[in-house]
Formats: sequence, structure tokens, C-alpha cells
Amino acid sequence: MPLLYIDVIEGRDPGEIKALLDTAHVAVVEAFEVPERDRYQVVKSHPAGEIVALDTGLGIDRSEQLVIIHLVSRRRTRAQKERLYALLAERLRDDCGLDPADLIVSVTENDDEDWSFGSGRAQFLTGELHWVFAANRHVRFARGWPRRFRNAETSGGAVRQSRALPLIVPHHSAIRHQADGQGVIRQSDVVKPGMRARFDELRALAARRARGASAQPGDGRARTCTQWSVR
Repeated sequence: MPLLYIDVIEGRDPGEIKALLDTAHVAVVEAFEVPERDRYQVVKSHPAGEIVALDTGLGIDRSEQLVIIHLVSRRRTRAQKERLYALLAERLRDDCGLDPADLIVSVTENDDEDWSFGSGRAQFLTGELHWVFAANRHVRFARGWPRRFRNAETSGGAVRQSRALPLIVPHHSAIRHQADGQGVIRQSDVVKPGMRARFDELRALAARRARGASAQPGDGRARTCTQWSVR
């Protein structure tokens, strides 16, 4: 999710198809801020006579390099969609040599109950994917967190300012875990096994920061993570 259906006119070699898929994925990740491994793409090549794509009166000239992208996704904002259209046109032009006039994009939205990624479960409804997506957002944010910010330390439900590391773990009612003074995160029994990869990334990041990677030059204060709590 998002799921991309890409239709092209036959004649492209496998290398061109791969470049098209890779470039489209980069644009989706940036526009919708989804995890790198949130990649679902289906390509179909058609004889030229099987695709009819005019211009709705806009005066757009198409060629046999036409690419039609139909994207199925959870609901996105208008700004995110407009950013996606612009990024796809820009990246496919720069990386694949595709004329923006040969790109058609359509988005169909659905809801959490409309997705099952395997094992016969609706992972958005079970909470399995909420952790993955939230962790992805916070890891991405933590990497560029300004040094002047401090962590919000949690104790008994109250949040107070501390001099600890930036808070990178999301609040979610289905998850509980903590990190000790050395930045080691202890996984609770409610975190699903399928979330292990993202959890390990958070744990490694916490360990690096707890060893002093985030300290400013000349700053003698020890910066260790005292407690992270998720609710």
C-alpha cells in the first residue's frame, strides 16, 4: 500500500521497466511518506491498439512511450496527491527520459478494512501496520532532529522536558516498551514478530545516540535515554 498498476505500450526492455518501477516508488515514498518496503507494483504491457488515451481537450500530444499509473491507496490529502503528480512527472523525466505529456496518473482511495497483506488478516485493523508506519515516520524524523531539541520524558502519564535524546517512538495504545539507560529497547509481548525489522532499527538508533552520537561538541553533559513510554 499504495498499490500501483502501471500500463505501458509494449516495446520496453526489462531494464527500462525496472527503472520505471524504481523511479515511481521513490516518488511515492517521498510524496506519501510511506516505508521503503511498502512497495506493491504491477506492470502490464499492451499492443499499441489496446490503449486509447486522448487529452480531454487539453491539447496534450501523446506518443508510444505513454505510461498510465493507477494508484490505489488509503486516503491522502490534496497536497500529497499534487506532490505525487509533480514528483512522478519530474523524476520519470529526469531518470527515465519520459516526456511529462506521456504520463497519466489516477488515484483511487480506500480505507483500512480494504487491505490484507497476507495471512488472512486485515493488518491495519489488527494494529500490526500502525506500529510499522509510525516507527518509520519517527525514525525518519529523528535522523534530522535539530540538536537544540530535547526528549519528552514520560512518567506516570505526565510528560516533562528532559535533557535526554529526541523522542522518536510514537504513541500508540497497542504498544508498550521502554529503553534503559544504555539505550536498549526491551520489546513487550504485544509487539508482533512481523514488526521486528523496524523495531531493530529503532533499537540500533537508540543505542548509537545513547553512546553519545547526538552530543554537541564541547557539551560535557551525558545524554542518555532514561525512559520511553508509548501509550
